[in-house]
Amino acid sequence: MERIISLVTADPSDWRLYGGDSVTDQLSSVHTFYLLMGFAFIVQAGHLIGSPIECWCPAHFTSTHSAYTDKVCWTTNTYYLPYDEEIPKEDGPHKHIGYYQWVALILSCQAILFYLPRPIWRLFNKKSGIAVSTITDAAIECQRKADFDSRDKTLRYMVKHMGRFLVELSSEHELASRLKSCWYAVYGNYLVITYLVIKLVYITNVIGQLFMLNAFLDTNFNMYGIEILQKMAMGEEWTSSERFPRVTLCDFKIRVLGNVHRYTVQCSLPMNLFNEIIFIFIWFWFAFVTTATVGSLLMWLYTSLYLPHNRKYIKSRLMAMDKVEDFTKHKVDLNYFVDRYLRRDGCFIIRMVAKNASDIIAAELICGLWDHYLDNKKKLFKREKALGDQDVLDELNA
Repeated sequence: MERIISLVTADPSDWRLYGGDSVTDQLSSVHTFYLLMGFAFIVQAGHLIGSPIECWCPAHFTSTHSAYTDKVCWTTNTYYLPYDEEIPKEDGPHKHIGYYQWVALILSCQAILFYLPRPIWRLFNKKSGIAVSTITDAAIECQRKADFDSRDKTLRYMVKHMGRFLVELSSEHELASRLKSCWYAVYGNYLVITYLVIKLVYITNVIGQLFMLNAFLDTNFNMYGIEILQKMAMGEEWTSSERFPRVTLCDFKIRVLGNVHRYTVQCSLPMNLFNEIIFIFIWFWFAFVTTATVGSLLMWLYTSLYLPHNRKYIKSRLMAMDKVEDFTKHKVDLNYFVDRYLRRDGCFIIRMVAKNASDIIAAELICGLWDHYLDNKKKLFKREKALGDQDVLDELNA
């Protein structure tokens, strides 16, 4: 899923930095953010440069009267009425269209809501003791460098930084075990759990915004795209919609020498042509982002929580890089390396490196961490002994 998304979006090299997240996260927090802000700019520019509303006024209206009518109808809302229906009386029911003045503001607010999960993720992943973006940004930098010495130096920095985190994580796991804390199960899984929650936030946000537009547009917007597809399949006109009428009616009153005169004028809303195109695109874009994010969530659930898959992933990279020649000889050591040294959080960071940089960088990082694990093996054994895991020690010593 992540590879498919990367093919249909812009070059993600600029968006990967400072995030420590995947392509589908960048699809929401970066691409959708700029997309909505761009639409908001277009709409607002249209209001400022052109005339957002033009009303057909009675012949006796002067240019000042016409200008006043446009302003009144723009600020007090208009209503849509098909040509085959009679104009209602003064106190008759109207369904006013009250969104067109606020489209730019709503799009800006939507953009901010799409961006927010990314800084929230950065804030909470730092609580684990390591900023995921520090590792992924270093991996991106390592991928870009052509000089072998600079590349090797960056890779050693990644191994040292992440290795220190994993050793410290093992120490905290020991403390939690001694205290019999309810947080015992969280150690080594904090990043995975937090990231999956953030994924749910992304999904809730995009689906919630579809229904939020229902209230804003005062219509059944969450079914808008499906209705358009149905009209296209039946060969009907799909560009004209009651949701975004181009021609509306406006009622207003004017006091003249103590008398109140009521007028009903017909107005044109040229910006609704752009609004309709924008919101059609937004519906299909939101549907695409939802599908991609749900698919990504299911993938991360499987790859992050299913330990045998993590073992297979790490071992295959070690063997491909000729770090482990005989799999059966190092079976127990490899299982310990994945399950108790890297844990789910370490495997998660490695996969995030592969998503942001490349599988080669991730494999080199795994090899560096394998060497770091072998160098700190005795220290880890002492902690296992303190935890009382004698069976594990017997297998390792064997």
